[in-house]
Order: sequence, then structure tokens, then C-alpha cells
Amino acid sequence: MKKCISEIIDCTLTEFNLACEMMMFDFGQYIIHSLCLTRIVKNNDILFTTLDYQTWDGENCKNNDEWFFKDKFCNQIVGGRVISAEINQLNDVKIQLDNGVLIEIFIANGYNHYDDETEQFRLIKKNPDYRQNIDDRSEFSVFHIVVNSKTIEKEE
Repeated sequence: MKKCISEIIDCTLTEFNLACEMMMFDFGQYIIHSLCLTRIVKNNDILFTTLDYQTWDGENCKNNDEWFFKDKFCNQIVGGRVISAEINQLNDVKIQLDNGVLIEIFIANGYNHYDDETEQFRLIKKNPDYRQNIDDRSEFSVFHIVVNSKTIEKEE
């Protein structure tokens, strides 16, 4: 996993999006989908986290603090180049961008509290031959690495 995470070093964050509480980071050839506690930090200030979704009004999925701050700070986040990417023994990830942004991904579930594993985040390596059109039959990804509460699975 350390080798896979280190492969995003020197990649540029080209796109950043949300889907409910999931944050999706596109680094060109690699994508991270984070379903666990994720924080966006700049200048030692937490700009927003996945928990900010909890302010949702229950009607419009974009009417919450997570989307508000994503829209407010997106231009400060996107375009940063990865200067370091680390994963610790608990599989928490820290990604430092050259624009001062720090992306922190924290495993949010203790395994002993659940009967089954809980997916925390995915690292996806895109297939460079993939084309987003109906005539293309190639697979989207070369591999997915799924990080659960305690285990890591590689899907090819």
C-alpha cells in the first residue's frame, strides 16, 4: 500500500468532487474515493471535513457546509501537485500538496464494533487506454485498492 500511495507523488490534483459524505480526488492517473473521515487543511486551519455534510437540510443534498466550503475553497485546492503522500500502520493517509493544502484521510471505524469490514477509501489506478464513450470496451481501471477498517483488498 505504501508503494501505491507513493505513486501519486508529483501528480497534480486535477479534480475534486463530493457525493454525499464521500470526497473524490482525481490525480490524473489515480483517483481516491474517501468514505471515511477526511479533512482538507490549509495553513494549519481545517477548511472542512466530511462531517460537515451532517448540516444537510434533508432536502437538497448540496445544501450543507461540506458543499458550501468545497465550492468556496475548490480553486485553492485543485491544481496542487503532490509533494508527499504517506500512509501509517492504521492506514491513515496524509497527502501534502505544493499549494499548502493537506488532505488527511482517517480510518473511522474500529473493527471490533462491527460484524463486517467497513470500506474506508479506495485508490484507483485508471486504465490509460480508457475512453469515456459507448464504443470503447476497455475497463476503466487497472486496479482498485480497497482499504477497509482492518484489511486491504486489491481488485484487478
